[in-house]
Formats: sequence, C-alpha cells, structure tokens
Amino acid sequence: MARINNNKGFIAVILFFLMLAISFAVAPLIMNSISFHALNETERAFYISEAGIKYFSQRLKSDYDWIDNAGLTRNFGNGTFVVAITGPSPREIARIFIRSTGTVTVGATNFNRVIEQTLYSSRGAFNGRSSIFGVGNATISGNNKVTIGDATHPGDIYIGGTLTEINNGSVTIYGQTLTSQPAVRLPTVNWSYWQTQAQSSGAGHVITGDTTFSSPYTGVYYVNGNVTVQNMNNATCNGTIIATGSITIQNNSSLTVNVAVGNPSFVSGATVDFANNNNPTIGGSIYAANNLLVHGDSNALIYGSLVFGGAFNCYDNNKPVTINPSLGSGGSGDGGPGFGGGGDAVVLRSFKEI
Repeated sequence: MARINNNKGFIAVILFFLMLAISFAVAPLIMNSISFHALNETERAFYISEAGIKYFSQRLKSDYDWIDNAGLTRNFGNGTFVVAITGPSPREIARIFIRSTGTVTVGATNFNRVIEQTLYSSRGAFNGRSSIFGVGNATISGNNKVTIGDATHPGDIYIGGTLTEINNGSVTIYGQTLTSQPAVRLPTVNWSYWQTQAQSSGAGHVITGDTTFSSPYTGVYYVNGNVTVQNMNNATCNGTIIATGSITIQNNSSLTVNVAVGNPSFVSGATVDFANNNNPTIGGSIYAANNLLVHGDSNALIYGSLVFGGAFNCYDNNKPVTINPSLGSGGSGDGGPGFGGGGDAVVLRSFKEI
C-alpha cells in the first residue's frame, strides 16, 4: 500500500501561521509610520500658520492706519498660509483680529492648522510721528492755543491712559489720537552710552551732583543728579543734557536748543518741568521717565517727541505752544543707540488655536 506524504500540508500550515504572525507584527509599524507621516505634516502646517501671523505683523509694523487692510494668501515652503481679518467691527486704527490657516497638501490630502491672534500697534516714541507719547494720562488745560503737528507733519498722540482737554482757547491735533493703548512701550535709556558721549564731549561734561545751567552750553552733558536750566536770554545752546534726576527748564527768554542729528534735547530719569519760558525753541525730543509738565510758557516751539513714563500735563500757557514731531533731529527712527525700544512694533496677544 502506498504511504501518504503529509509533509507538504504540514509545511503549508506552518507558513500560514508564520505569515499571520508577521502580519500582526508589521501592521502596527505600518500604522505608526502612517500616523507619524500625518503628524509631521500637521506640525508643518502649524508652523506655516505661525509664519502667516508673523508675515502679516511685519506688513503692519509701519502702517499707521489698520482700518483698510485686507487679508492675503502666500506660498510658504511646501505649503500655503491664508490670513483673514476677523475683526473688530467696526475696524480700528491700531487693533486687529486675524486668523491664519496653514495648509500642507500631500496627494489628495490637506493638513490644516488654524491660529487666531489679536494684534496691537505699538507705536515708536521716536518714529517721527509721535508728538505726545506716554504710558499714563495726558491733560491739556487752560491754554491759549496748542498745535500738535501740521498738515505736512501730522503729530500723533499715543498714550496708555486718557486724554483730557478743558478750558483751552483752541487745540489742533493734525495726527491721530490713540488713548488707552495696551501696548505702550516706554523706551529705556542707555545711560552708559550717554555717559560715554559726554566724556567724548570734553572735560567737565560728566558731573556728579545737582547742576544749574544759566549760560549757553555745547555738547552732551551727563549729570548724576538734578538739573536746572534757567535765566538765559537770547541764548543758543548746541547740545543735549542727560540727567539721572529731574530737569527743570524755567524763566528763559528766547532760548534756542539745537541738537546733533539723532539726539534728544533733554533726558531725565525722573520728571521734566518746562515752565515760564518766553519764545523758546527746542530742537529735539524731551524724555521724562516720570511726569512731563509744560506750563506758563509763551510762544513755545518744540521739535520732536514729548515722551513720558508717568503723566503729561500741558496747562496755563499764555500764548501758543506748538509741538511738531518731524522737524526735530531727535524725532525719527528708534532713538539710536541712546535708547532701547523706541521704534514701531506690533504686539501679539490672545493666541488661540481653533
């Protein structure tokens, strides 16, 4: 009788179960590979959506009116971002809501990530537009006439607090008035830079202790203390005064202050009090880390920005006061190496992924 050979059948069964085991082992690896690929593309879509936010922010940086901006679409890397404006309604000059959708396409599959953010215009104190720039409130009261900017050089008011105007003969503001701004950044003073500049101006330009200037000065002076500039008549000063304490400019007649290109006229680590001057012409920005006061003056002309970390009070000026941001040597750019953070910027808040 012939014997039946079952070896082939047995081998076939073994191979079947072996292939089945391999399939179970390999399947998770294949699925993980697919999942990893999808995750990778999703992450790339997220970075592309972030790029859309940054790109749009840069476009807004030197735009001083956001009411008329429109959304946009751009290719980026191996994907695309679409930026849409979602508010507010009505539109605002210095605040905008945007949504950025980043997309990566692989074959017929789109991988999307969507980010929403609120953008605020953070104006620069020394951007050539800001006439009155500060962290706190501003008050203009009891003045004969106040003119901020002109038709060619509009002067903006950009403050973190409120603006109060009372009992004035007239107040003319040619630029924008932006109050209660959440993104006001007071420039920081580079004290060591100004001390070096004073040393370079000559012997006696770095002073320790309270100091009074009652005759014309030239160059940069650095005073570790309080400064008073007073009782000058028909005098022309060609320089900058930097004081770690307060600065008082008072009781001068026909005082003219000229500054080197890019320099401010007065910088105080405390308060600036500009009082009871007749026909003064100040050719550069004035910076006060605390309050800035302009009062009792007649026919005052200030070129540059008035920058303050506390409050601004312009009051009881008997004759016109004019503040023009674009004509002063210290009224443009970001303040140069003497300051940090004096230029325009866009501040991003309220990040949300949807």
